Amino acid sequence: MNKVVDKNLNNNIFKRSLSFLQKIGKSLLFPVAMLPLAAILLRLGAAIPGTTDFSKFISSVFLAIANGVFGNAMPILFAIGISFGMSRENRGEAAIIGFSVMVIFTILLSENGIFGGADLVHQIYGGMKLNGGWGFKGVFGRAYNSILANNVFTGIFAGGIVAYIYNRYNGIELPSILGFFSGRRLIPVLSFIATFVIGIMYAIIFPWFGVGLFYIGKAVGSAQGSRWSNAGIMGFYGIINRLLIPFGLHHVVNTPLWFTEIGGSHASATDVNEKVVGDIFVFANGASAGNNSGTFQAGFFPAMMFGLPALAVAIWYNAKDQKQKAKVASLLAGASLVSFFTGITEPIEFAFLFVAPLLFIMHAILTGVSAFFVGLFGIQLGFGFSAGLIDYLLSIPKSLEIIKENKTGFSAVMAHPIWIWVIGAATSVLYFFGANFLIKKFDLPTPGRKDNLLDVSTEENVEVEFGVKKYIKDARLIIQAVGKSNIISVSNCATRLRFELKDNSIVDESIIKKTKALGHVKIANGYQIVMGPTVEMYYNEIQKLLKK
Repeated sequence: MNKVVDKNLNNNIFKRSLSFLQKIGKSLLFPVAMLPLAAILLRLGAAIPGTTDFSKFISSVFLAIANGVFGNAMPILFAIGISFGMSRENRGEAAIIGFSVMVIFTILLSENGIFGGADLVHQIYGGMKLNGGWGFKGVFGRAYNSILANNVFTGIFAGGIVAYIYNRYNGIELPSILGFFSGRRLIPVLSFIATFVIGIMYAIIFPWFGVGLFYIGKAVGSAQGSRWSNAGIMGFYGIINRLLIPFGLHHVVNTPLWFTEIGGSHASATDVNEKVVGDIFVFANGASAGNNSGTFQAGFFPAMMFGLPALAVAIWYNAKDQKQKAKVASLLAGASLVSFFTGITEPIEFAFLFVAPLLFIMHAILTGVSAFFVGLFGIQLGFGFSAGLIDYLLSIPKSLEIIKENKTGFSAVMAHPIWIWVIGAATSVLYFFGANFLIKKFDLPTPGRKDNLLDVSTEENVEVEFGVKKYIKDARLIIQAVGKSNIISVSNCATRLRFELKDNSIVDESIIKKTKALGHVKIANGYQIVMGPTVEMYYNEIQKLLKK
């Protein structure tokens, strides 16, 4: 009996933990959505020649906006994103409080930060000698503020505090004399009190965690200097990243690598006294000597631009007949173009993930293999959004600058970003023939064959009171499938509808299959439906229907 209780308890803990990580992963999309435009502005600003006053003005404006997003604003964006994304009903009040709490954390922890600084950490530990210096300043040096205050982990922590307080206390009713502070107006009061108390505890505990981040970052940075270690890092990270896709947790592991010291750090190309951190920002910032950035980005280009579209062709090739091939083509052709141009891969991945998981394992391994060879060639590329053609083209000038500054001879030739096309071509061959072999050898039920035949009947639009709505039919079917009274909350990320349900075992998946959904997955008490890049249109229609 006790074993049964323990097993159920462990399952409940696992489900709650997975659900919690899911919410973090979803919330991280809010700040990450700011990056594409900022990355474009950063690259354009650096590329504009300063030959005239006007060009200097435009360049400085572009660089100021981009550095504002990538630099001091990034932890604040994460605090806003987490507090907004994890608060019940995604309330704007929580986002405002999240911003305020992060500002308070910055004031408490930083030394002469953008809002001034109380520098609690140095006041607490200033007399303790570390690394030959005084306190943690002797360890972190000029990275002191970026590690302790202007760190995305601090932003995530600040947002988490606000979301927890909001979800737990937003319905509290106070005595009439304090009635003004009842309900949601109580949240900023409790958040500021909690920030003061927790901020002191954070100043005592987090610096030791920061030391770990600092030395891990230094170790990764030194490893990035070797061709073979670069290849190993890229290959391993590529596999792990893809394996986390089904759970929506890839953003959780991406964040420390892309935005913190773990992903590398370097002096700014424009100001040697300024330290930039994170693989994305270091790559986008400049071509200074010793710049090894791109390790956690470049390896994805072959799989996203070439591999997955080739796998989609293999699925089409193995469809049952011409009607099924036509349906598979309509399903995956657009998704393949999206993957090639933008690097959004989930519409393809979820088309075969759960019906043929063996193919997904192959995909994860081949992502790692192609990333390994990108690292072995020494190619350095970055992205603002994902590893598609658009970001590839935008990254070429910066990649060439880094090569010119850091490499010569054979190493410079092999590191040229043009080799992505050669590695990509080889990757597409491996993907196509590997997928074709597995589908036939194990008779996998990929879309268009076996018991996974696609509906080839003619679809009719649904007339509604405001005319023909492109997404209304599927929105109605989705609500019918999950059950309106079963829905606790619904949100969306870049490609998925994310439902929190009372009971996800009662979802009628036969109805989901009648929609344009590319895949679906149950995680803890959640239910996710992959709709592709147009997911927000479906979300908007679902919200309208739920409000009626």
